[in-house]
Amino acid sequence: MFPRLALNVNAGLAGKEFPGNWHALPVAATEVQQKGADVRELTRSAATCLQAHQGDTFLSGAKKHRLRVFAMSGIITEVTHRLNGIQQTMYARRRNPTLELIPKDPVLPLTLIDLRASCFSYPWHHHPELELTLILQGRGLRYVGDSIKEFESGDLCLIGAGTPHCWLSEPVAGRPVRAMVLQFPSTVFGAGFLDLQVGRPIRDLFEKAERGLSLDGQLNSRVADRLQSVFLPRRSPLDRLGQLLQLLADIAQSKEVSVLSLSTMTQPESPSQVASMRRTLAYVHENATRNISQRDAARLAGLSPAGFSRFFSRHFGKPFVAYVAEVRVGQACRLLLEDELGIAEIAERAGFNNLANFNRRFRLLKGVTPSEYRRMARTMGAGD
Repeated sequence: MFPRLALNVNAGLAGKEFPGNWHALPVAATEVQQKGADVRELTRSAATCLQAHQGDTFLSGAKKHRLRVFAMSGIITEVTHRLNGIQQTMYARRRNPTLELIPKDPVLPLTLIDLRASCFSYPWHHHPELELTLILQGRGLRYVGDSIKEFESGDLCLIGAGTPHCWLSEPVAGRPVRAMVLQFPSTVFGAGFLDLQVGRPIRDLFEKAERGLSLDGQLNSRVADRLQSVFLPRRSPLDRLGQLLQLLADIAQSKEVSVLSLSTMTQPESPSQVASMRRTLAYVHENATRNISQRDAARLAGLSPAGFSRFFSRHFGKPFVAYVAEVRVGQACRLLLEDELGIAEIAERAGFNNLANFNRRFRLLKGVTPSEYRRMARTMGAGD
């Protein structure tokens, strides 16, 4: 009974007791981890107490059972209270990505960050600078715009100006994380550079990067090597600026680039469209593990069902049901990586009511079955 209770508590922290999952709600991870630790400590203390009473000969079997029930009721009440606090904190933070103020270097218009930590925990944020992020150590979930993807060592992305993003992971003893981050303004090569004929490929790249770009294949290797060379102490400011231009030119000319954002949206024409899109995304991500109604989403956006269908496909590049399935599969991937739950239970927790539909959607999006995905992930983890 006690291990099962602990499992339920940990699952609640991962998203069972409230819509969405805690990783998918970008928030200062230290707060969540602290509250989560409090809940787990409460569970352990209660379990120890109840186990101690197991050996009391003066208690009948029925009284022991009632003691367990009463104690567990108190635990669950307290857990629910604390989880609600976590939920409210996350929802508030998620709707409003924080603005990060990038320090300015008077000599070089670049910001170089060699990040080393126990985990990736920087909150959901945005900034007017573009950003190149290379993950050297670590794995977890990456959030860029409306995209949710798993990441691991070697992950390399170009994030556009003003695009909300964050990388999140849980601390694992003996496995620190490391990332190299290069941030720069769009005017890094001069105010008029992007208007010149020679600068147009870079301008087009910057616009494309507003949806987030993942660098793949040989391009990933070339840019990763060049990016790491920018961090070498012996590099002069001029060398670093030249290296940046070369790696951006390489990205701009390459086809080994994947757009990250789930949306292939055109820019909204009015503030009301912006508000409708935000409400729609919030509704989907907060209710992905529940029954989601397209009619309810249409009502939330202030549109008729037919109008909403056209609106969603136009701005997000796919039907509403396909988008919801992708969000749910992303949550299922996290559960497959972090929990020992059975496939059927993971499908249910991710919001799929039909196991066959879950398996079909998963294979369609990931190219493998859920079981194969878990086995591949464990194989890679064993080699870290």
